[in-house]
Amino acid sequence: MEEESGITFGEICHLIKKRIWWILGISVIVALIAALAVGLVLNRGKNGYSLTFIIDFPGVEEGQYPDGTSFNYESVVYSDQLEAVKSAGTEEDPNAFSNVDTAAMASRGAISIVADTRTTTDSSTSELTGSYTITVSSAYFTDADQASAFLRALAERTIETVNEKAAGMDFRMDVSTEGEATTYSIAGYDSAQTYANKLSILSSQNSYLLSQYDRLISNGLYTSFQYEGKSMQTLRAEAEASVSTELSRLQTELNTYQYVLNDSDALTSIANYVDRLQENTSKIADLQEQYQRDLQTISDTLSNSQLQVIISALEGYTNDIRSLTVANTELRRDIEKLCASIGYTFNEEDYSYVPNASVEVTDKTQFETDLQALYKVVRVNSITAKNAIVALYESESEIVFRQTDVTVIDNSTSVPLIAVAGFVIAFLVMSIIFCAADYPAYKKQRDAKRAEAAAKPDEALAEAAAAEDGKDGNS
Repeated sequence: MEEESGITFGEICHLIKKRIWWILGISVIVALIAALAVGLVLNRGKNGYSLTFIIDFPGVEEGQYPDGTSFNYESVVYSDQLEAVKSAGTEEDPNAFSNVDTAAMASRGAISIVADTRTTTDSSTSELTGSYTITVSSAYFTDADQASAFLRALAERTIETVNEKAAGMDFRMDVSTEGEATTYSIAGYDSAQTYANKLSILSSQNSYLLSQYDRLISNGLYTSFQYEGKSMQTLRAEAEASVSTELSRLQTELNTYQYVLNDSDALTSIANYVDRLQENTSKIADLQEQYQRDLQTISDTLSNSQLQVIISALEGYTNDIRSLTVANTELRRDIEKLCASIGYTFNEEDYSYVPNASVEVTDKTQFETDLQALYKVVRVNSITAKNAIVALYESESEIVFRQTDVTVIDNSTSVPLIAVAGFVIAFLVMSIIFCAADYPAYKKQRDAKRAEAAAKPDEALAEAAAAEDGKDGNS
């Protein structure tokens, strides 16, 4: 009889059964270790938190802050913004984010922001919708609640920045503070050396204020907003009406009477005008001399018909002389006005200008009073514009959150799956190990039993044969 070699499935099961509690115990321990390693070590920081929101403030469509600087949505998650939120904490707990490592968060790129876009109507380009999503690693927060509070504060920090920039706009005014009193003055006005410069500054300031109003009301989005009971459109109209007509009148009066702030400025202007008058007069004399010389030279060699053609060709001289003569007329008028404004007399024969007690000085008292009154109006308009526009930004700037709390992004490996896989693998490995360890002794015992079982049939046959031989002998 041929004996079987190797080990059967039944024998494997028999060997495993003998060691089943050891195998199960070790497999459970391995499964627990694998689950803890994945859950507490490998999965830590793999999850993420996201928060979606809409940023809305005047000028965001053009990508501009109130002061005209560019708004870049990526700056929302810049390190300085992260640190500002961490330092501020929450109203309830100023140290709510003290454990958040914002420096590492920024340097390792653990936080990012993306903008939602849509295709334009002509499908040629894409445009921002105003919706943004911040995503951050969970490794930097204790739990989702802390992450939610931090990201909401980070988003709202944008509106704080908007309001800070709006409040920081000087509207071209100098500000001085003494005690609790704050004084505003239009930049450059007090230091202007001429009435013309003062009027120019007021004109420029008025245009600037109107442009600030236009920038906010041109799209028609804030018609319902009111400051002290007046809409932005009404404030703009009042600013224009209170200045434009009077400004134009004062400019005309100044051009007519050539008022000066002080005698030294007037004398400087007179000197400049006189120099130009002398220069022009000299040029006129040279041009007339050259014209006559060229004309005489030509008339000696040409006929009368040809002379008329050449005279037409020499009109360049006459045009230049005419232009310089007109300029001199204007210069004389300006010189006489300036001299009258400071009690001087101008003598064109020797181009001298000297004091003359008999000259009645042009009275500029009313002009100065009117100019100062206009300055006060423009200054009040500037303060009103600043306060109204700051109030508009505070009222119309907001963050609209699309959800109350953060969304958890699950990037982790399944702990139950790892536990089951660990158990199965450990069970198989330990079964193989124990089978390999126990098989030699089992095989020896099995082979001995097989040899014993094989020997018993041979002994039975021998005994039967001996019995048969005994029977034959007796017979």
